Amino acid sequence: MFKIFLLIFFLSAPVNAEETIFSMKPKELWVLESENAFVLEDKYPQAPVHLLVISKQIIKSINEAPVGLLEEMLKLAKEAARM
Repeated sequence: MFKIFLLIFFLSAPVNAEETIFSMKPKELWVLESENAFVLEDKYPQAPVHLLVISKQIIKSINEAPVGLLEEMLKLAKEAARM
């Protein structure tokens, strides 16, 4: 049985920033994408399947994330884990 490790990231950046370290990754590296999030394989995996689910929106903290975005990211994580 494989262990699956998923991280959900909310991009944080200076107020006027339009890009972050994750959003600058080429789309060819994206494993999966939805309207408001995308999935990357971790550069330094800690498990056989280690994926990062990243919001396309810059959000300061999980407390400020819209519920719809959280739901979308969890669905994306489940879909990516099944691939």
